[in-house]
Amino acid sequence: MKTDDNVLFSPLTIKNHTFRNRLGVAPMTRMAAGRDAIPHQDVLDFLVRRAENGAGLVYTEAIVTDYESAQGYPNQSRITTQRQIDAWKQVTAALKRAGAVSIMQLFHCGRMAWEDVNPAGRVIAPSPLAPQQVNPLNGDPYPLPEEMSAFDIEHVITGFAESARGAAAAGFDGIEIHGAHGHLISQFLSSYSNKRTDRYGGSLANRFRFAREEIIQAVKAFIPAHTLLFFRISIGAFQTCPYRCFPAARNGRT
Repeated sequence: MKTDDNVLFSPLTIKNHTFRNRLGVAPMTRMAAGRDAIPHQDVLDFLVRRAENGAGLVYTEAIVTDYESAQGYPNQSRITTQRQIDAWKQVTAALKRAGAVSIMQLFHCGRMAWEDVNPAGRVIAPSPLAPQQVNPLNGDPYPLPEEMSAFDIEHVITGFAESARGAAAAGFDGIEIHGAHGHLISQFLSSYSNKRTDRYGGSLANRFRFAREEIIQAVKAFIPAHTLLFFRISIGAFQTCPYRCFPAARNGRT
């Protein structure tokens, strides 16, 4: 019988990728990219050192998926240009040499943003509802977001697909779609922040359509079959910005 310690340090195989143990480096938003949206070298070196010190899995920080409206924090990273791909390619090669599996996390901040931080000066969301909380980065209330049009939705989906293609070109073993913590995808999932009356709102199936039928499928079309694909989801979000994907969950129903 295996002890917990034995399980923690035992290998795990998913598809054709073997994790040498169950220890991983979580995605951490560092806000340390330059104007080229490439993280500073010390950030990249940090990831490699974690692998050299024994981590079996290493995530990147969350990478924003387009230049128009995805960004919610200053100095975030992207992976849609050749320079960005080449920079990350050095990291994935070093992680592989150190024996770790590399995962790139992709996300769009949606309404958890403000105009000044996005190159196009836009904040978009499923519905024109601002978060209740104050923006912790500038101390101001979050602005009222624009309700996403059909074009906006298609543009965001394309951003995820292009970023996934960049991640694959950079040699990442896997991709995680960030659908949690109150960012854009979870804004669609939640009846609290999604008041749409079209095919993306209302029923649980409609609210999951943006993620399940469109973003995930678009990403899968741009990555090799052997690439790992994960989806991150949470039941709730920020304490001062409450929502539930499953409103009746507290009563034991889904």
